Amino acid sequence: MPEGPMTSQHRYKDFIYISDVRYDAAPQFRVSQDSPGQKVITVIIGKSVTLNCSADGYPRPTTTWYKDGKLFKERKSGKKTDWEDRKTGFTLKRLIASDIGSYSCNVSNRYGWIYRTFKVDAYVPSSCDPNGVTWDFTHTSAQKDLNRTHEPGGTLPCNKDRPDVLTGKKTYNAPIPGIVSACVLITVAVLIVICRRRRSRIKRSLKLSVLLSQHEFEYDAFVIFSSQDSDWVIKTLIPTLEEKHHFKCCVHYRDFVVGVPFRENMVNSVYKSRNTIAVLSKNFFNSNYCGSEMEYALHRLMERKDDSVVVIIIDDVDRGKLPKELRKRSYIDYQKNVEKDHWERKLVNCLKIPNNQPEEQIL
Repeated sequence: MPEGPMTSQHRYKDFIYISDVRYDAAPQFRVSQDSPGQKVITVIIGKSVTLNCSADGYPRPTTTWYKDGKLFKERKSGKKTDWEDRKTGFTLKRLIASDIGSYSCNVSNRYGWIYRTFKVDAYVPSSCDPNGVTWDFTHTSAQKDLNRTHEPGGTLPCNKDRPDVLTGKKTYNAPIPGIVSACVLITVAVLIVICRRRRSRIKRSLKLSVLLSQHEFEYDAFVIFSSQDSDWVIKTLIPTLEEKHHFKCCVHYRDFVVGVPFRENMVNSVYKSRNTIAVLSKNFFNSNYCGSEMEYALHRLMERKDDSVVVIIIDDVDRGKLPKELRKRSYIDYQKNVEKDHWERKLVNCLKIPNNQPEEQIL
């Protein structure tokens, strides 16, 4: 025994116990967001912006990024994306027009998932003082009703050798080149706004929506169901859709990519499919995997507001268990005798009509 008073290190027969216990936990963001909903970050064109979704959890969570609803890996312009460790965040250096958009991160492990959305907006220089003193800045976006995090409209030093961040050409501290540059930049900003509004109107057209969806989606429907209901799905639902009506379906046992994390397969299947068909039953609500797939489908439904979730109820499950996002929407009740003669027609109509038409007009 050591001499002197007994210390905490001498107790328990002179053994020192070091605890390194890790408890399973769902992901949780390290930095909380100031306000709920989408965070809007507005910076000056040509500057840098950093998006971060660092989170704790065990097992260590996986982070997947999306831009405007599509999987994001690299910038379309070819410029380098500076990723942080394990892709928990990234920096867009020398921001250009094609970087503007909605970015969202999905952080998940086998105990749960969280997500956060960022709206990246920008300022563009509009004119240069005749004396070569300052650059003035204006917004590229007309959205005024969102909470913004940005540098207030102000000025920057005007240098005759400063290249224009959009065109790559040099400007000079003379009145005429300054006016010409201002006109060009204002025109570009106006054209961006006009193009976005026109694209929105085009998407509302049913005919063009069908043409667009054929190129945008790999599958017509992603089918989520409990393995205990696979007999009805495999023998009745899938043959009816694929063999009889020639729809292309995504089902986990056949179409999930080998080697990819299971939850990443779920997310990709939801966003690669025009619709998600949820086969609800008592078994469905007892399955953790079905619950995760439904959460991803509802996330897309609320994000895009595209009425992409189609519900089929095949037994007498309590309707009160339906997610609140679906309780006021129409669904197909297969177990009712009066519905069995019409379920196929209703389902086919849902899959044929574009997502931007509400289901209440279909069923």
